[in-house]
Amino acid sequence: MAAVGRKLSREELAELVSLALRCGLSQRDIAGLPSVQKLLGRSRSGSGAWRGLHASAALLLLVLLLGGPLLQPGLRLWFWLRGLPPHTQMCALGLGGLHNPFRRPLDCRVCRNITGVDRRSNLSHEEFLRAYAYSMQPVVVEDGQRNWSAREVFSFEFFTRIYDNESRALDSSASECQFFPYDTEFVNLGDVFSMEAGRAAGMDSKAKPWYIGWCVGHFQCSCTVQRQTQTQTKHTHKH
Repeated sequence: MAAVGRKLSREELAELVSLALRCGLSQRDIAGLPSVQKLLGRSRSGSGAWRGLHASAALLLLVLLLGGPLLQPGLRLWFWLRGLPPHTQMCALGLGGLHNPFRRPLDCRVCRNITGVDRRSNLSHEEFLRAYAYSMQPVVVEDGQRNWSAREVFSFEFFTRIYDNESRALDSSASECQFFPYDTEFVNLGDVFSMEAGRAAGMDSKAKPWYIGWCVGHFQCSCTVQRQTQTQTKHTHKH
């Protein structure tokens, strides 16, 4: 969960308090919250970011637990506090915000004997299973795409034709498919396939590099893509 990097105004605080009262909290309950005390200036410690984080977290928890008629306006306020346009957001919290704090502890000894990344060619299926499939040893299979038919088909232009502005695949990608923008400014696949040709091809040295991923959710689009990936790679399948 990202912290809000500014102080909440008293008007914003009043709106949060009003929402909390409608959710069933008493004035004493609200006044006793550390985040509220900090926002009112009763605490000498704590940054503006943590103040906003505590208040926003309390708001989100109340909205999600109680739901009902407060759900939509509460979530709109939540996105507004975080500076996010609600119509582009599929989730109130990103996976990265909650995944790490609640994951199981990792045993760091599994990487104890790893000193580098292996680079292999002509790797058999049996050797891949024995040495890499169930170990922590990273490997780069240099000829892994040797027999992959999609190499001759997949391109930026190929996917642009699938996800053109009039396609149902592009419409469904916003609601049915996962989109991973990573460290880019793209909001959806429509943004990706509307970029300038020079940046898409990596020919514009002044343009920001990009890397994205997505899950193909549209049925017809999925069939089209799968037809190009039928050839199996040597190290992951027996021949």
